[in-house]
Amino acid sequence: MKNHAINLAVTVAIGILFSFVAVYVVGFSAAIRVPSWSQAFAQTHRTTFFWIIEIVYVALPLTVLATASGALLGRAIRMRSLGLALLCAVPWLAQVAWSEIAVSDSHISSVALLALPDSFAVVAGFVVGMLVFGYRYS
Repeated sequence: MKNHAINLAVTVAIGILFSFVAVYVVGFSAAIRVPSWSQAFAQTHRTTFFWIIEIVYVALPLTVLATASGALLGRAIRMRSLGLALLCAVPWLAQVAWSEIAVSDSHISSVALLALPDSFAVVAGFVVGMLVFGYRYS
């Protein structure tokens, strides 16, 4: 029982640490200037352009960070657990949901739609990181 409590505490701690680091990664990624050669594409396909930029500049770095965090979690608790990997993503998902509730009105805003790839990428990153790159049984 004591080991399960420690595993749960480590999982929550890594999830909260990931949430804090992810805010800085997203802020840095959002500040990157879009290449000038892509302006012609942006004029004709605005929605597609913003989705591509969001996935490349924000979701991809978050996926890499989540995968590294999932691998760190798997090695820290020395076991593979889908439940703990999903639990580790809860602080990030709660932070995204809270920011959406605090900022938007009663309808789903475009910011919420842009946050969907990030949320899927973070959950997938934690699961892949823990189950694939985490602790190895030998």
